[in-house]
Amino acid sequence: MKKKILFLIESFASGGVEKVFIDLINNMDINKYDVTVMSIWDYGVRKKDLRKDVKYKSIFPNIKGISRVFHNFVEKSDGKLLYKLGIREKYDIEIAFIEGRATKIIGASTNPNSRKIAWVHIDLAQGHWTSKVFRESTELEKNYYKKFNDIVFVSNSAKEGFIKLFGDDFDNLQVKYNPIIADDVIRKSQEIVDDIEKPKDKKLLVTSGRLVSQKGYESLLEVCNKLNNDKLDYELWVLGEGWARPKLEELIDKYKLNNVKLLGFKENPYKYIKQGDLFVCSSKNEGFSLVIAEAMILGLPVISTNCSGPNELLNFGEYGFMVENTEEALYEGLKEILNNREKLKYYIEKSKKRVNFFNYKDRISDIERLFSNDYKFQDECYNTSL
Repeated sequence: MKKKILFLIESFASGGVEKVFIDLINNMDINKYDVTVMSIWDYGVRKKDLRKDVKYKSIFPNIKGISRVFHNFVEKSDGKLLYKLGIREKYDIEIAFIEGRATKIIGASTNPNSRKIAWVHIDLAQGHWTSKVFRESTELEKNYYKKFNDIVFVSNSAKEGFIKLFGDDFDNLQVKYNPIIADDVIRKSQEIVDDIEKPKDKKLLVTSGRLVSQKGYESLLEVCNKLNNDKLDYELWVLGEGWARPKLEELIDKYKLNNVKLLGFKENPYKYIKQGDLFVCSSKNEGFSLVIAEAMILGLPVISTNCSGPNELLNFGEYGFMVENTEEALYEGLKEILNNREKLKYYIEKSKKRVNFFNYKDRISDIERLFSNDYKFQDECYNTSL
């Protein structure tokens, strides 16, 4: 009999976690398992990309006018109540694929026979957004995590941040890097861009992510203002959508940043990223930074602020240009690399050498070992310099 596995995620929004989740589910050997995918909220642009041979359910429907009521209910409710409301069947393995609300629900599972796995995609010590889900109580959140058999992190630095926040009295923490379907990224990057023209005779900077404070885009636009005052000739494309758009538009208008283009969410971001001469990550906090890995797969050099995830992917400056996580350091770094053609070429070659690190078949096989009957926990720390 196939092992029954439940994956719980918040929604199918346009973020990196949702993209990784789709790639994992769509490339698992589904013949081995009876898989059910469940979302807390029944919405998101990536929902249509989910393979059709898995069962799909949602806890709450996407009903206009009362969605906010559901959100407030989830924030304030005990995990056991949410579990009883949403999960009616028995599963052999129950997986909370994102920290926060999904962790609260699976951590309150009433099934004593299921194996429970939590996924953590961010350095919670640097950005503890989940505290609001657990009534601002770190101890309460820790107690929920104590209910899991295994806690999986997408980077060593995310794991270290977890220990810093919750303590070192866990013996089930391990790292599983995100799978990235490189062939798919490359194939999609070859499509024609016909809705915007690549600038001529100037460097094109690209960045991609949700328009939220975590991504540091407000600081990036402040940096762009300084670069413009220095008369540097470049253009910046920002791919993504989110609640911070009005603030970014306000800054563009304030500083007359005519060389900054907010392109919004794109179904295929890779064809736009491929046009770039340099990929910029201005994030305050990350877990893995899927977009950096995808940019490197496409051969772009990378400049990134030093934060969890990017520093590990770039092996702390070996494969990309790393700067301190401040506005001034990002300004100085961008100014330096835009004025130094040889440095740009150097990091292009470094990106090319890093591609083998993102072998998705190895990553998915590694993750699938978690689901085997004879799985035994091993405290793994990946060597990022491979």
